[in-house]
Amino acid sequence: MRCRLSLLAVLLFAAVGPRAIAQTAAELQHPQDPQHYDAAHAGEVVDLGPLWLFQTGDNPAWAAKDFDDSKWPVINTNKSMATQGYTNLNQIWYRVHLRVRPDSGPLALGITVFAGSYEIFVNGERIGSEGRMDGGGVVRFGRLILYGIPKQAVQSGNLAIAVHGTVGAFAHAEGFAGLNPGSRIVI
Repeated sequence: MRCRLSLLAVLLFAAVGPRAIAQTAAELQHPQDPQHYDAAHAGEVVDLGPLWLFQTGDNPAWAAKDFDDSKWPVINTNKSMATQGYTNLNQIWYRVHLRVRPDSGPLALGITVFAGSYEIFVNGERIGSEGRMDGGGVVRFGRLILYGIPKQAVQSGNLAIAVHGTVGAFAHAEGFAGLNPGSRIVI
């Protein structure tokens, strides 16, 4: 129970934003850099925060560990997609790079709210999903879903976490689709 409460207390997560309004982590005045998030010296739970690399569209190559996302804009999931210039979306991708201790032992990635359907990849390997990726989905509140991170990914010391979402109608409702202020992703 203590572990579950700790996870819930340390929660995180993201929303959306366009290239025209794209900002760097420094411009957003947030200590997290989605290109280089260092969790190697963290305690039990790491909240991945609201800043994520973001891209609209659908390309399976975007899940790969070595995909070059250096030109992707940074979005803040605590803000609506609409206020960051994104509307009428369907397929979206979020990415973050995380350094972990290679000797960390078993790790899991937990996610709470996602408005739509999603699938999660770590270093290019699909570790879990919720809903149908052919459109829409539902908003799921109040539960933390955990997915195991492959041992070989942890042992590499570097995790490229990619979340692929299908948001459909949610992108039209007040601009909160995919990851949003109620969302948390933790390791």
